[in-house]
Amino acid sequence: METANVSSVYKKSSRGQVDNYRPVSLTSQVCKILESIIRDAVVEHLVKNKLIKSSQHGFLKNRSFLTNLFAFLE
Repeated sequence: METANVSSVYKKSSRGQVDNYRPVSLTSQVCKILESIIRDAVVEHLVKNKLIKSSQHGFLKNRSFLTNLFAFLE
């Protein structure tokens, strides 16, 4: 389980109202790097072994919501 420090960041308007702040979690940079390495290795394995369908657009490089939308419209 990952822990994070949560800070309030001012957004707009009156500083006296709670609604004008948003929470931001500050996590460890080491954890973020490790998660990125693991994610890249898992995705590479799935693509290399053809375990992901070609229609998959999320979490893949050079693919996004827009490429998914364009493929759907064609």
